[in-house]
Amino acid sequence: MFCCFNNSYKLFARAVRRVDAPARRVEGSVLWLSQVNERAARNLRSEAGTRGIDPERIVFAKRVPSLADHLAAAAGDLFVDTLPYGAHATASDALWAGPVLTCTGETYAGRAATSPLWPSAC
Repeated sequence: MFCCFNNSYKLFARAVRRVDAPARRVEGSVLWLSQVNERAARNLRSEAGTRGIDPERIVFAKRVPSLADHLAAAAGDLFVDTLPYGAHATASDALWAGPVLTCTGETYAGRAATSPLWPSAC
């Protein structure tokens, strides 16, 4: 199970391609996202469908009181970050739950998630 708990405004077409790439390569996997409004959920599922991913493989987690509670309950195998706007504090918190897949972007907003990974980031 892959997860990305970034805010939904970071999930536009280019970011969705990056986030759904591992899900396309691992048969039977799901992509677990933070709960968003119905319109955003419909758009994300539609985008997945146009990219050849069964829209049912996108699962939305209900919000809990704190990110720490959310990550403690997470059963994701890999947190997948977005670009060009990275996860920032969410990636740092996600490290407590498991591994994080990210890339170093060209701007501060795209480099923030690699900071807690340095010097292992490439």
